[in-house]
Amino acid sequence: MKYLLTLTTLSAALALAACGNSDSDTSKTASPPPSLSDASPSKVEAKAKETIAAKAPRGDKDKALTDYVELDSGKQLMFLNLALSGMPADYASIASNISRNYSNENDNFKKNDMLKALKPGIDQEIEGAKERRYVYIDVSDTPLQTFDFNQSAFPINLLSSGSYRYFHDLSGYRAEFDHIEPFALLKVSDENMAREIEQLRTKYQLQARIYMFAMDVPVGSNNVRFEPMAIEIRDKQGRVLATAKP
Repeated sequence: MKYLLTLTTLSAALALAACGNSDSDTSKTASPPPSLSDASPSKVEAKAKETIAAKAPRGDKDKALTDYVELDSGKQLMFLNLALSGMPADYASIASNISRNYSNENDNFKKNDMLKALKPGIDQEIEGAKERRYVYIDVSDTPLQTFDFNQSAFPINLLSSGSYRYFHDLSGYRAEFDHIEPFALLKVSDENMAREIEQLRTKYQLQARIYMFAMDVPVGSNNVRFEPMAIEIRDKQGRVLATAKP
């Protein structure tokens, strides 16, 4: 009986040891279990946005800059948003944004008549916006940081991750930017031009023109997502001093 007990104990010990080794080997090779945080709404939403952004159309880098049209109002952004989102137009809301007379009218019959008159123009603007995806904006902000001798370039401080721009006439619609990495630096090989730009920079005498392509509309957003195509650095008289391109 004592001998049997010893063998049983030994067998159990060996079995436990074998199990221990197996678990150890598995822990070395198995991938970590998924975390519940991976399925959190914020992470799922971020992943969905990345997927949608990756599928969005990109601009034509060979498009002539003279073919771009100026973007200078929130109303234009609104029509771009409507054109690219594919969502049904909320005519009453749009009319309130574009017509002060409509938004101020209290007689509902008159308001309805005004809306009927405005609808054809609204439809025309939405259709036209589909063909005007290459646009530029003029920016009066100081566009450059001081010249970096290590990189022989001016760091550009116009675009950053999460940055956006809007117009005061309709600030609820905004331009946001993607694929901004090529526009971190403005390379200037001509030392005389670099000196002139640096001098103008210190006197706040620079402005910029950003050429961009309207890619898409983030889901459920009033924003329009743009891909920068080129950035011109200009003096206050509009003379082009240098251009950053991918």
